[in-house]
Amino acid sequence: MSNTDIKITATNQELFMDLNEEDAETISGGEVFTIKNLTKYNINYTIDNEQYNVKSGRSNNDIYTPYGGIIKFRVGNKLKSGNLADGKIYAFRPSRDGFDLYPAGAMW
Repeated sequence: MSNTDIKITATNQELFMDLNEEDAETISGGEVFTIKNLTKYNINYTIDNEQYNVKSGRSNNDIYTPYGGIIKFRVGNKLKSGNLADGKIYAFRPSRDGFDLYPAGAMW
């Protein structure tokens, strides 16, 4: 085997290692949330512009987004939004305006 062959092999191994590290970052990146609906309404919402619906009394578990976790939903004519924290559980709960979104444990 020549020195050139060794260099090519070493370069290929480094490239392979670099690609594996990038894949690991891609797989481990992103954020996951659970959204519960404790209201009598079926609720439409978006997370990072991806549409979702959660029926009354149900949950959407393990919603994944590779982005920041911005949730938007309407209560009547009012558009509400917030930034969700990775790995957290949130619940739509009844409020004076109809419903609102709360972190799990808040106002239970």
